[in-house]
Formats: sequence, structure tokens, C-alpha cells
Amino acid sequence: MAVLNLQYLMDIQEGLGFAEQLVFSNTGQSLSDIQRAVLQKSWQGQRKTYDQIAQELGYSASYIKQTVAPKLWKLFSEALGEKVSKTNFRSVLERRQVNQVSSDTQELIGVLRQGLEPYYKGKVQSTAKQQISNVLFPNHPKSQIFNPQSQQLELPEGRVPLTSRFYVERVPYEFRCYEEIVKPGAFIHIKAPRQMGKTSLMVRILAHAETQGYQTVRLNLQRVDVEILTNLDKFLRWLAYNVTRKLNLKPMLDDYWHQDLGSKVSCTTYFQDYSNSHSYENCYKLYLGGRRK
Repeated sequence: MAVLNLQYLMDIQEGLGFAEQLVFSNTGQSLSDIQRAVLQKSWQGQRKTYDQIAQELGYSASYIKQTVAPKLWKLFSEALGEKVSKTNFRSVLERRQVNQVSSDTQELIGVLRQGLEPYYKGKVQSTAKQQISNVLFPNHPKSQIFNPQSQQLELPEGRVPLTSRFYVERVPYEFRCYEEIVKPGAFIHIKAPRQMGKTSLMVRILAHAETQGYQTVRLNLQRVDVEILTNLDKFLRWLAYNVTRKLNLKPMLDDYWHQDLGSKVSCTTYFQDYSNSHSYENCYKLYLGGRRK
């Protein structure tokens, strides 16, 4: 956990993440792609004009000035309860984060003092333990925090289990993934250095899809032969075959694969018609894993 003091200046990624978190928690709205882009450009250079930002983003200056920017700053003003503009938004966000960290720290100190008091008096109350756990582990079921059968902590390495107390949520990015995964034809690309929690995040995204009634399929592209990866027809047949097998269905590729239709149409028809005949239409989500060389 980073230690924050009054001299602390947020970097761009942390600043944008904190900004989106504030907007979502106060308004229930997420920033659009163009709003996020304008915010990023404004953060990188507060002296940049809207004309310069529009040129860099490939939009007309009037659209950025008259539509995107006013809505963006109005959204921030409503979320923060004070006037926010291009010239002051960064200082407002930095001040808000300092205040939030200070408030969270004071709350934690108060709960810890109250929770530790029974120890000084020779009494240990489960309610005091639970109060502490609610602050330290707000995202985990109560029954899993102080369960006598789960006192031994797992080592925080590799994929973090769904019920692990060590998992740290990525707000608001996880919510955006949860929103996206239930959209037809959605594509989510998770990119980060090693040991940054990509697999743990993927597990939670697929678990969310399953709670929405979807069947999920996980395929590892690292296990695919190069000969298949470099041939579109072979790869699409491999994909269709393995998805079918993972869904516990009998592969019927030859019944739907026609040379005259081509690989792409044949693959699409296979998924649409064959999965539909087994009540799987629009009911599965596919995860393709593998590191890019």
C-alpha cells in the first residue's frame, strides 16, 4: 500500500482511475471513451487547448468544445459537489484523494481501537472481530473471515481464489469488464506485466458471466500448434471443435463446414445453428488465454 502525504501528486493512471471511481460511486455513471480520452489529454497537459486536444484525437474542435468537454466537467461537478473545470480538475482530484485517505485512516483507527479494547480487558468478542473484518475485508462474506476452520492463510501467489481475502479489486475497471462481458460479441483484452493479477481478474470476470446465466469456455492458445495458429481454416475448426467439446456436445463440424461458404461463414453458422439446436445460443462466453510472444 502506498503511503500518501500532502505533497503527493498522482500519476496519470492512478488519477484517471480515481476520477472514474469518484464519478461512478457518486452518479452511477461510467465515462465514455471520448470523455476518458479528453480527460487523459487534459491531465497530460493542462495548458493544451481544446483545439489541440481535438486535433490529437481526430475530432472536430467544436465537438470537443461544445459537447464533450461541457458534459464531462458537468459530470465531475455533480459527482464532487463543486465547480470543476479543465483548469482545476487535477487539483480537485488530488485534494479529494488526500481527504479520502485521511478519512479512511481515521475510520480504521476508530474501529481498531474499539475492536482491541476487549483484548485489553481480557475479553474477546466476535462482534469486535467482525467490525475489524468489515473494514479490512469489505468484499468478502462474513462467514469466511473468522471461520475457525480457515485460520491458516493461503500464500498470496499465483491465481488468487474467488474467496481469498488477499484479492484487491481494481475500481472502476472490474465493473467495466462486468458490464462488457454480458454484451453480445464483447471482446476484453487484459494486458499487464507478469504477476499483476491478470488470471485472477479473468477468473472473476468469467464467474460474473456465470452468475448471469452464461456458459463459459476457457481455451489456452499456448497449447495450440503453430501450424494451426498460422492457418485460418484450421484455427477456426480447432476453435469450433474445442468450444463444442467444452460444452459437452458432440462436434459436428463436417455437417456445417462448407468450402464454398469459406471458413468464417462456416464457423459462424456452426456456432449459431448448432449451438441454437442445443439451447446454447447467445449463452456462452469464451476466454482465450495465452501470452503474446
